[in-house]
Amino acid sequence: PFLFLAPGLSRVTGEIDEAERLAYDLRAIPCNWETKFNWSDMYRQVALAQLAPYLSNTKTITEMVNWFLPLKGFFMPAAFFGRSTDSLLGSLYKTLGMPNESIAHYNDAIKFCRKGYLPELAWTSWEYACVLAGRNARNDKDLALTVLNEGSAIATRLGIVPLLAKMDALKDSMGGAPQKLPDS
Repeated sequence: PFLFLAPGLSRVTGEIDEAERLAYDLRAIPCNWETKFNWSDMYRQVALAQLAPYLSNTKTITEMVNWFLPLKGFFMPAAFFGRSTDSLLGSLYKTLGMPNESIAHYNDAIKFCRKGYLPELAWTSWEYACVLAGRNARNDKDLALTVLNEGSAIATRLGIVPLLAKMDALKDSMGGAPQKLPDS
């Protein structure tokens, strides 16, 4: 179970110990590449995709992109709440240094998650805003702040304090007004 939980926790903490070792151990779990909706395969692939920002192996990241592309528009089981495949693709493309592709997938993820996947919508809002802030094209800052405000409202309602802190730091770096953290 730790193999599947650690990558999900890295989303909250922003760090992970021995990411390459975890990826190696996850890749050692047999995967049936022909069957896309096998529970253990989905957990394995989501965990690997969540490790992507900490990996130096672009071959593994590219394999994850190829695995998830046919599954656009799905919500995958994962540790804690699950993940939008579009959000995972956004993260993978960000890690590969492809911000335009990343932004397109995050935009799709936002639309998908608005159907009721609130924790994922809040986290995806922050990730999407980070890519927009990093790309810094025309109107990116305004869109990033709009997305952050939506995500902050959800994170506040759900009490996701670590995410609110990340959102406030990003807003601060862009000159936006930070969200007040709820009393704990």
